[in-house]
Amino acid sequence: MQKHPFCLHLKVIKLPDVLRMLEEAFPVPPAPRLFIPIKRPILEAAALDMLKRGKPQSIEVRNLKALNKIRKKGLWNGTVQVFELGSTVLNSTKFRHFLPLQVP
Repeated sequence: MQKHPFCLHLKVIKLPDVLRMLEEAFPVPPAPRLFIPIKRPILEAAALDMLKRGKPQSIEVRNLKALNKIRKKGLWNGTVQVFELGSTVLNSTKFRHFLPLQVP
C-alpha cells in the first residue's frame, strides 16, 4: 500500500480515480501535454509483489496498468499526451514536500 504523510484521510490512492477526477475538473484539456512525476520503480516493485502473491486486482497492479495505459493512449480521449518523469524533478520546487512515498 502506498503511504504519504499528508491528508491521509483525504488521499485518493487509486490512479484511475485521480485521472477521472482530473478530467472532470478540466472538461477542456488544460494543455496538450501532461507531465506526471512518479516513482515508477516503487510502483512496479509493489505491483510485481502483489502479482506474486496472487492479487492481480490490487491497487498497485491497477495503478501500474492505468499509468501504462495513459502513457500509451493519453488522456482526454487521446488529445493530451502523457509523459512520465521521475519524481526527483520536484526536489528543488515548492512541491518537494509531496514527495515522500513508501511502499512497504
